[in-house]
Amino acid sequence: MAENSTKRSSPKTADPNPLAPRLRSALERRTDEDLRDELDWTEFDISGEFRSADLQRREVTGCLLRRCQLTGANLQRCRLIDVLFEECELSGTDLGEAGMKRVEFRNCRMSGVQISNARLADVRFTNCKLDGANFRMAGAERVRFESSILTEADFHSANLAAARIIGCDLTGADFSQANTAGAHLVGSVLVDLRGASGIRGVTIDPLQVLPLAYSLFGSLGITIDDPNPD
Repeated sequence: MAENSTKRSSPKTADPNPLAPRLRSALERRTDEDLRDELDWTEFDISGEFRSADLQRREVTGCLLRRCQLTGANLQRCRLIDVLFEECELSGTDLGEAGMKRVEFRNCRMSGVQISNARLADVRFTNCKLDGANFRMAGAERVRFESSILTEADFHSANLAAARIIGCDLTGADFSQANTAGAHLVGSVLVDLRGASGIRGVTIDPLQVLPLAYSLFGSLGITIDDPNPD
């Protein structure tokens, strides 16, 4: 009987990197005056002033937002598909319960942004200021944070499985009850993390071992006492 030489191929590992927004090369230019009362924004190159504007439940598809002022704007339950935010001001913006697919935030200021209970798929944050950002109970699939400030960010109960948080400052971030299985935190600052005892299945680099250990000891109530102080 001939030996079966057929080899089973090993299962492919899913690519954790987000897909980029799919944007047309030529987009129609629109401003805040054109769009405030429109519920659907489709294939626009958008600029303008939207501070504290009520923009909830918008459908934004195939759009580029450049240097838009969205401080304190209400974008709750918006649906964002194939959207690039470039050099936008989103501090205090409310994106709670939003749905995002193939969305990128590039060089944006997002201090205190609210993204709780949102659903993120193929979302990238690059060189963004996200201090105090609220990601509580957000669901993330193929999400990447790169070279961004995430000090005091709140990831309580967020699903960060397989997320990539590369070269970011996570000082004081809260990971209590978060799902971090398969996440990579390589090159990130891991000082004074809250909920550090709940971080499981993550990948870090050798230089991060000691800072993370101190965060873990603190979350477990372990005190380090030198019996022979100078």
